[in-house]
Amino acid sequence: MFGFDRIKKSMSQNNTHVLMCAEKDPLDCHRAIMISKVFYENRYEVDHLLFNSKSISQDEIERQLLETYFPNYSQISLCDYHDKKDILYERAEFIELAYKKRNEAIGHRMSNM
Repeated sequence: MFGFDRIKKSMSQNNTHVLMCAEKDPLDCHRAIMISKVFYENRYEVDHLLFNSKSISQDEIERQLLETYFPNYSQISLCDYHDKKDILYERAEFIELAYKKRNEAIGHRMSNM
């Protein structure tokens, strides 16, 4: 059983889990970029605790990734798209690419998950 499956089973028994790291910024943490991504994609709520007793969500992590690697993403020409579904699909591709770029930047390998 993979680690994700074990944690998922444990959470189904009403257990809470915390994965910790030493990085101050979640964008520098492989857990945020690799592990939290998988939980978020599986519709789990993922929050990252910050040094100042605040937190940010995985959704915010993705927004920051898009802003960092594709700052003009939101300026997609609407003339190129005929329905909203195409824009959402395009966003998902940009997010996936941003995760991979961040993973490369922090020095971790990301296999096809």
